[in-house]
This record gives sequence, structure tokens and C-alpha cells, in this order.
Amino acid sequence: MLASTAVVGTRSEAFTLPVAFHRARAYALATDDPNPVYETGAYAPPLFGTVLTGFAVFDLYRKLFPGSALKSIHLGSDIHFHQPLVPGRQVTARGTAIGLRPSPSGALLHMLIAITDERCQPVLDMYETVLLPDVRDAPEDGELPPETRLPALRRSRTEVRREVAIAGDLALRYSAASGDWQQIHLDDDAARAVGLSRAIVHGFCTMALCATTVTDLVADGDPARLARFAARFSSPVFPGSRLVIELSEPVELDGRRCHAVRAECDGRPAIRGGRADVWPRGVRP
Repeated sequence: MLASTAVVGTRSEAFTLPVAFHRARAYALATDDPNPVYETGAYAPPLFGTVLTGFAVFDLYRKLFPGSALKSIHLGSDIHFHQPLVPGRQVTARGTAIGLRPSPSGALLHMLIAITDERCQPVLDMYETVLLPDVRDAPEDGELPPETRLPALRRSRTEVRREVAIAGDLALRYSAASGDWQQIHLDDDAARAVGLSRAIVHGFCTMALCATTVTDLVADGDPARLARFAARFSSPVFPGSRLVIELSEPVELDGRRCHAVRAECDGRPAIRGGRADVWPRGVRP
């Protein structure tokens, strides 16, 4: 059960961390992203921000579920980038439970993990939705994350497509680079114990592969142009499989070019409801 009925508004401690060059570079290598700006240290990969939110997320879970091994299933993320991550700087991450909703499969918990820089200016806001299958009769409380779907993108045609071979050791490399050592990503028996057929690739790793496709194919290799990246997970991605990533023709919104992001793993939808907002060259605020 949840620690308290007062879930909404629970906050983690604030964690100040360096954007370490060696960790950011290791993350890029682990996600097979050879962009030279990560090698030089000009920028860190945008999805490296999920590593920096880790302590805040774990602390928020500790406060919500003290002494409990309550199961959670990561359903999706929506990350708003206010400025790029730059190695050598320090950032502060803090998480807040913003909403709770009943679900036929349990309860939906919505969280916001905010990262700010040394001047307390926003770096990124990450909205997370997780399913809590053991929580029943949850109240409807708090707010929902921002809407990610754009009606104009629902029937949009594919603009670019990339096929990615998922290496057999990708989950192990990603665990080492991210610090996420959950055994469902590394051990087939642990994965089967929770109903999976075998070990799966991390959801954030799949998102990173898609974000790299966005940066490479519609942002001229410039990660600073990524304004927003969202994805809902539909089915697992397995080591040794093939991931097909498609980006739609863009829709103009608030000065940005918004693309639908779709991904299939061996013919099954892996990411649905994906969205990438990209600033045109030279116009990022």
C-alpha cells in the first residue's frame, strides 16, 4: 500500500550532481551514439538527463513506499528541455508526485522530476507515469502530465526511417553507463518471474536510441535543438532484435517542428504516442 493517502505533493530531497564528462561520454558510447559533440564534451546526450534524475526518483519512491517492495511498471516519459546539458556544470534534481489516478490494472502515479542549474534556472522537466499494479481503489487526485498527442500528427506521413540492430550486450552496457542494474534487464529468470519472456532492454535506452535518430536525421546532429521528447512504451525491446524508428513529417507549433515518433521491434509496436519537438536551426530561445 501507499505510505499515506497524501501522495500528491510528496517531494524528494534535492540532489546536486555534476554533469560529469566521463559519465556522459560513457552514456553516449553505451547507446551507440558516436556524435562528436559528446566526444569533445561540448554537450551531454539529452537522455543522459534521465541518469541525473535517478536519485530523486529513488528518494521519492522511498518516501511513498517506505519498507515496501511495491512493484511499478514504467509506462512513459515526457521530457521538456529548457537548455542543453553541458559537461563540467552542476545541476540539482528534485522529484514531486503530482497526480494519482485509478486504473483497471492498479493505479497510475504521475511524477515530475525537475533539474535546475547553478543559478536555479530550469534545465529539464521530466514527467513520468508509472503503473502500480498492487494499489487498488486509488483516489483521483492531483494533476495529469501535459498532453503529448497532437491531432495533426495522428495521420502524418513518415519523413525519415532508421533501422537499428539491438546488440546482445546493449542492456549490460546501458546498465553500467546509467547505474540501473534491475535484473529484468540482465537475467532471463528474473524477467520471467515478472511475466516477461526474457530479459528486456531498458525503456530509457530505447528512448535514447530514438532521440539519437531525431538528433541525427532532423536536427543536423545538434542535440541542443531538441526541445521535447516523449514516448509511451507499448511492448518490450529485446537484445538481439531489430528496432525500426520512424519520424513523421513535422507540424509547426510555437516556433518548433513537432514530429510523431514511432518504433517497432521485430514487427511489434515498441513506442507509441511518441513526440519530438525540434527548434529550427539558430532560433532556440
